[in-house]
Amino acid sequence: MQAKVDGALIVCDSIVYLTQDFVGTLYGLEGYKKGNIGFKLLFPISEGVGTYPFLTFSGSYENEGWLLYNYTNQYKSTNGSVSITEVKGNKYKGTFSFTGVNFPGESKIISEGVFEIEK
Repeated sequence: MQAKVDGALIVCDSIVYLTQDFVGTLYGLEGYKKGNIGFKLLFPISEGVGTYPFLTFSGSYENEGWLLYNYTNQYKSTNGSVSITEVKGNKYKGTFSFTGVNFPGESKIISEGVFEIEK
């Protein structure tokens, strides 16, 4: 998983699936670079190929994008989307982009995001 944050490329060292409601339904993914910076994408990954706009609902969950710094400075998506572009067996590939805003109101532009993960 990687993306540009205000033009600077961030390449994650690790990526994991996220699940919802303890039932095991795949609902997004999360990637980190040495535990200090990361991206969290919440969307119905198990639904397969498609585009999922942030700030809309899939089922009873809001699709969201997050930029995370040390778990203390979090930027939530105010626009953008995530797309699954390819599914082959248990492997998912896709793209994402969004503008994130933190609590004080500062914004970051997340662009050219890509991911590939195997279940």
